Amino acid sequence: MAKRNPIRNVFETALTRLGFLIVPFFPRTLVVVLARFFGTAAFLFSGQMRRLGRTNLDIAFGDTKTRAEKDAILRRSFQSFALVLLDTFWFFRHTAKRIARHVQFAPCYEQVLFREKRLICVTAHYGNWEILGMAITWRGFPLHSVAKPLKNEVVDRLFIEARHKTGQKIVKREGAVRTLLRILQQNGKIALVMDQNTRLYEGGIFFPFFGLPASFASTAAALALKTKTDIAMCMIRPGPNGIYQAHYCTETPVEPFLAMEPAVATTALTRRIIEEMETFIRNEPEFWLWTYKRWKYIPDGENPSRYPYYA
Repeated sequence: MAKRNPIRNVFETALTRLGFLIVPFFPRTLVVVLARFFGTAAFLFSGQMRRLGRTNLDIAFGDTKTRAEKDAILRRSFQSFALVLLDTFWFFRHTAKRIARHVQFAPCYEQVLFREKRLICVTAHYGNWEILGMAITWRGFPLHSVAKPLKNEVVDRLFIEARHKTGQKIVKREGAVRTLLRILQQNGKIALVMDQNTRLYEGGIFFPFFGLPASFASTAAALALKTKTDIAMCMIRPGPNGIYQAHYCTETPVEPFLAMEPAVATTALTRRIIEEMETFIRNEPEFWLWTYKRWKYIPDGENPSRYPYYA
């Protein structure tokens, strides 16, 4: 792997430190306005990212939406991600107070997640997944989650420190399954972001996603079956006033899958999660991260022409 440009590392580190230094002192309204401004600017001037997002939207919706409709979704997606970045800084100060004021939980969270029961929480790069984990932990239900380390080690350390503000714990990727298994056996809660690419040798399985097979990790299903732990899908979205709404939380009991062969059960349960995730994103697409190379890997036997330019 080629070494990163040291000048880029210095610039990223300086910009991140500056963000943690000044953004927490902005009023909430300014943070929301800046997110809209930066998101719109990225949509207008980042041709590469706009092309990636449009390609993914074409895969997902085909001719069922016009170019104008897809661009409106993509613009909102850019703005949503800009808010994720800014709020990483903004929630670093007065974290508990700001979560209490700016994150609202729907009743389904009381019924599914806020209980003294071990649970596997799955989510996606939707809304602000970072704030969701922090807010759940703030409610007194600590989460352990796996995060892919950033290439810039200093920036990675600063972001991990931000996640730890409410007690959320980040599990190192190496040996993560063993650690997560131990946490579940101790009746803890873990969180996994499910919409990331996973190679076959890492436990990935291909499933249709918006009609085109994409690779997904089977970790959540495998751990659920091994420990007899139910799975909860949780989603959060930003409101126009800068208040987040943790509005979606549903539970998938693992018991019906236990009678199957382990490999069959893992596949069936993972498929169930992916289908629910697709349905949710399809209904509210504007807050999903459309600029991720979701269909990066092509399964054996598939026609490469069906896949996007980046596959």
